[in-house]
Amino acid sequence: MNDIKKKGERLLAIAVTLMILATLILAAVPAFTAHAAGEPTVSITTDPASGIQAFEDFSMDLRFFHNDYTDSDVTSVDITVTGMGGMSGSFAQKDIRPSGGSTLTYELHIPEGNFTYTGMGATTLLIDVKYSGKVTDSYSIQRTVYSIDGGGNDQYDPDEPITPGPLDPPKLVGNAIIVKEGSPLQTINAGQSKTLRIRLTNTTNSLLGKIQVSTTLPEGMTFNSSDAVKSIYLGRGETAELTLGVTAGEEMTTGTQTISLKAMYKYGAEVKTEEIPVYLKVTGKEEQTGSNGSLVITGYKVDKSTVPAGDSFKLNVTVRNNTGKAVQGVQVKLDGLATEGITVNGGLDTQTIQSLAQGASTTLTYNMSTSNKLETGNQILTVSLKNGEEETSSKVFVPVKGTKTSSDEEPEGVGMSKPQIIMQSYSFGDSSVVGGQTFPLTLNVKNTSGVSAIENVKMTIESAPDETTGGVFTPANSSNTFFIARVPAGGVFSEQIDMAVKADAAPKSYGLEVKFSYEAVLDGKRETLEATETITVPVTQPDRFEVNEVELCNPIYLGDSPSISVQYVNQGKSTIFNLSVEVEGENFTTGESKSYIGNVESGSSDTFDLSINPVDLGPLNGTLKFTYEDANGETKEIIREFSSEVMQMDMPAIDDPGLEPMPEEPQGGFPVWGWVLIAVGSAAVVAIVVIVVVVKVKARKKRLLEENDDFDDIPEDDEDIET
Repeated sequence: MNDIKKKGERLLAIAVTLMILATLILAAVPAFTAHAAGEPTVSITTDPASGIQAFEDFSMDLRFFHNDYTDSDVTSVDITVTGMGGMSGSFAQKDIRPSGGSTLTYELHIPEGNFTYTGMGATTLLIDVKYSGKVTDSYSIQRTVYSIDGGGNDQYDPDEPITPGPLDPPKLVGNAIIVKEGSPLQTINAGQSKTLRIRLTNTTNSLLGKIQVSTTLPEGMTFNSSDAVKSIYLGRGETAELTLGVTAGEEMTTGTQTISLKAMYKYGAEVKTEEIPVYLKVTGKEEQTGSNGSLVITGYKVDKSTVPAGDSFKLNVTVRNNTGKAVQGVQVKLDGLATEGITVNGGLDTQTIQSLAQGASTTLTYNMSTSNKLETGNQILTVSLKNGEEETSSKVFVPVKGTKTSSDEEPEGVGMSKPQIIMQSYSFGDSSVVGGQTFPLTLNVKNTSGVSAIENVKMTIESAPDETTGGVFTPANSSNTFFIARVPAGGVFSEQIDMAVKADAAPKSYGLEVKFSYEAVLDGKRETLEATETITVPVTQPDRFEVNEVELCNPIYLGDSPSISVQYVNQGKSTIFNLSVEVEGENFTTGESKSYIGNVESGSSDTFDLSINPVDLGPLNGTLKFTYEDANGETKEIIREFSSEVMQMDMPAIDDPGLEPMPEEPQGGFPVWGWVLIAVGSAAVVAIVVIVVVVKVKARKKRLLEENDDFDDIPEDDEDIET
């Protein structure tokens, strides 16, 4: 009886063991099911009360469905939403409770003030979802939504062309918004704080409405307030003033800089972006103080309109001190003197200015006389200034009326000399002009004759052809011809014209031809004369090298080597030179911290890629510094920042490679592979129990045989057990 009882206890223990193993296998089934689940379905609905309009905030509702789970599988959900592309901003909410029901359903409401629709292309949301409860899955989902002026959840296909409506305005050619023609050149001094007033004009016949203008200042300048992004309104053909409070750094040097305006506005059904360059003349500290200036001759005067040969006259020369400091002992010398020409009468050819204060002027007087052998015409003298090692000079013209000594000394028929017309000076507003822009050209023209006036002067300005173009300059909104009725002997006249520069002109100096046709009365007869003067104007092109924002996934995982990608493009008309990229930052390493790319031709674009290796968990921040030289040889920099969060990678369960693939789960019932696991587990348990029983029986027999050696009789109940 005792043996029967023991057998029962052993069978009961085996049954309990089998039940425990079956329970463990069944408990593992839902976890396997969770790993096979697909991601949730997301529908996005924008609050129709506010809609989405470019550059405005809006609210948004997200609804999630997950058919693989029920509400009892997930107790709470954490969601983080980040805007990408045409959507900026982010929003996060934790411990969201499922709404209940047989299907897992939960919702997220994003209030206003978290996202902004820029109106630029597709709007993309990056949605990170994390479950807590019986399942702990995480999902990262991207959804693209396009909606403007009215809200809704319209899906946007970026490859689908936009079909204009019957009320859409005509297609734009060029920029709709430009700097108003005739606007003065913006100026600022190094170290100065100033409000720039930029007049922008709508060149179309369409209402552009609200326009967002983003401003990028040149290096060395800063905003005085939050003026980097401002809004203006432009009606049909209207002009509006954009004000920018800026400060020029003390270190800025003299030259022309470019302020880049990016205007975003709605044109018909489209949202458009335009780049508007605004040129700014910066005056450096040295030029402000005049420390890099010099002594200059600002003018001269002869006390007679015409000096007869053999007569005396006075020459007054005015000198100005532009050096920025007081000077002493300045020597003023006349050159070009000759016995049979012009000489100093009763004095020296050199005078000394004992002292001249900063910015002051003084006038020196020379008593002069002319030889009686001089012919009619202008006599040229040179006035030289010397202050220590610094020297400068300028020419003066003395009009002389000549005489004849005898008929033998001059050939027959020699009459009055022809009056000459020359370009005395010219200016074009700065050290160079910019391709695609207009500039004011001022010409100062002199009649060099001291005795003859010129009349009916026709002056024509034309762009001189070169080896590559037929000319790059054209008149802007005016004729290229001027008429001057009369210029007296020794007289000067000035004319101004606005010239436009060809937009794609290569950076270099180009010629302008100034042609003259005029009349003069010589020896009682009216003659027609012609002359041509050529001046040169240097042309530069605005630097339009652009670098997009850095593309880097977020988050990244420790142990990964994610790739940084950023696109750059040279939208300017000139090649940029020696482009290099340098990467710096925290919490990562990289194989090459500095890369040399080389030259980037006009219109070319490429992508810079770089792999980084996260070092530790937590924030990862860095910068990419693009350095290059523009067509003028000036070194410039563009810096782009990037950041991400380094997280620990969750290691997935590793399946036994020896197991056969699990069959698909039938709809509406317990999965087949679950029953297979239970059966395999049960068989293993039974086998183990049988082995244990056999081993114990053999041990029992062995013990009885050993006892049989000591005793002749085996108890009767033992025989029953053996049988």
